[in-house]
Amino acid sequence: MKKQGAFALILVVTVLLATTSLAVAGELRNVKVTTSGSVDCSSPKAIAEAVFVGKTEEEKVLSFWHWYRRVMWHYKGRCRDLGDSVIGGSQPLCGSQRALQVMFFKAAGYRTRGCSAGVKGFGHSFLEVFYDKRWHAMDAMTGFYVYSRTKPRHILSHAEMKADPSLIRKAVEENRVPKMFLACAREPEIEKDKDSYLPWSNYHPVPQMIEFFAEGIQNGRVSGVGKDYGSLYIPDRMNLNLRPGESVIRTWDFEPVKFLARRAKRGDGPTGFHRCGLNDEFDTINFPYWEPYLKKNVFTYKKKDGTRGTIKRCYRYFTAGRFDRRLSAAKLLAAASSSKGIKIDGDALVAEDGKSGVLEIKTLFPYRILGAEVTLDYSRPAATDSVDLHLLPWREKKKRSPLKIWSASKTNKVQETAEFGSWMSRYKSYFNREFTLRLKIGGAARLRSALLSTIFAHNSYSGPYLVPGLNKVTVTVDNPEELAKGKLVVIYKYQDGKDWKDEHVVEKVIDRSPTEFEIQVKGPKHPRMRSVRVEVRR
Repeated sequence: MKKQGAFALILVVTVLLATTSLAVAGELRNVKVTTSGSVDCSSPKAIAEAVFVGKTEEEKVLSFWHWYRRVMWHYKGRCRDLGDSVIGGSQPLCGSQRALQVMFFKAAGYRTRGCSAGVKGFGHSFLEVFYDKRWHAMDAMTGFYVYSRTKPRHILSHAEMKADPSLIRKAVEENRVPKMFLACAREPEIEKDKDSYLPWSNYHPVPQMIEFFAEGIQNGRVSGVGKDYGSLYIPDRMNLNLRPGESVIRTWDFEPVKFLARRAKRGDGPTGFHRCGLNDEFDTINFPYWEPYLKKNVFTYKKKDGTRGTIKRCYRYFTAGRFDRRLSAAKLLAAASSSKGIKIDGDALVAEDGKSGVLEIKTLFPYRILGAEVTLDYSRPAATDSVDLHLLPWREKKKRSPLKIWSASKTNKVQETAEFGSWMSRYKSYFNREFTLRLKIGGAARLRSALLSTIFAHNSYSGPYLVPGLNKVTVTVDNPEELAKGKLVVIYKYQDGKDWKDEHVVEKVIDRSPTEFEIQVKGPKHPRMRSVRVEVRR
């Protein structure tokens, strides 16, 4: 695939002041980091321009198909939103996977239609794409498509396979399949489930998977041309706005956030992961991108007998990032969506009457919020003085009362961190992008500053990563005149060399837009990305 375009590290962060968001001096709007070796996932059009590459129509379609398999894998649930899936890291099942692919094919100018397969009440959705005057059935989620016996060969349609099931049953022995054909069915580590006929995540052997498609397509059908199946793209929703003292770091690793663990498949730990483990090694086109992120004996699953199974090798899993805000007492008060009985006294927030005061801070975020931590720098002269944090219910759960998640436990001048990721699932939905904190100060307690760290999910394989050789990194903002008021810094951390033992940190101060700089990465293997950090220093 041609290495062009870039992924935009793009988020929207809005702190509400009263009922509207007000511009702040030094705020940088739509901070965008892109690299020459990755794909710009900020819109269907950008993706289509970067990945539909080749001399023939089939080469272009397969170029996209391989890229899609690189960034998406089967896991759980439904998600048909570009931001939540390809960028945000949700890994849904077949209906949603089809909807997402239809969106990208449409952006590239291709006609599509849905098709299905079903056996004994178990159904599976995939799609057909039209090019070279015929339809071609392809399933990126399971790695399924079959070539014809004719010369020149072509990828078969649903109708062709339905008319002659032997085209599927004998495809492997006749060498008419891609190298990663039904790759997940080759997973040797997880026990197979013979009671289910679904062609994913029950880990059937290849012959059973082949028979599912051969028999299932006989019972399946083809739907109308041009249906979008509920796919969703919201322009500009993922733009990143940063103020002085704020930063976003995107890592290529997971955090064992309790909320994320609760959303994983039953028995999975410590976070969601591609349960087919070793199957990624069969995809020779994409494996070089996945190989640096191998984790051995980390992820576990629950077996039928109740015991724990361990995945010996896993390359793909839910990854996390953090949005940090460092707020002085004055900035805390300015950022409050509401406040009562709170005032500034020197360098600290105090209760106006010496009894109690309260302020609320609301955070909006486009990615799935997994959890948060608040580090408070405070003092309590006496045990009767108080500093408390409450998590307010999400708007769809207004009937619930605010939940007390932390209380200051030390006296004198101290610093403490409150973690409340474990409470998130009670007070917000899985795809919620907001939360509100209520801070209460009582007695003679003084609050000098706070570090609010919001943990979010993202798709590491669609990130602004580096590749072997010379990488060009480009940074842009929509309002470059503000760069003189705050110091924008981009920091890359990665490992390369033999066994990824050589660690590198590249830091660049951005004083104009666009700014371009280069990073040289040793080969031949892809580097192990550690993080990309964007921050505005005061």
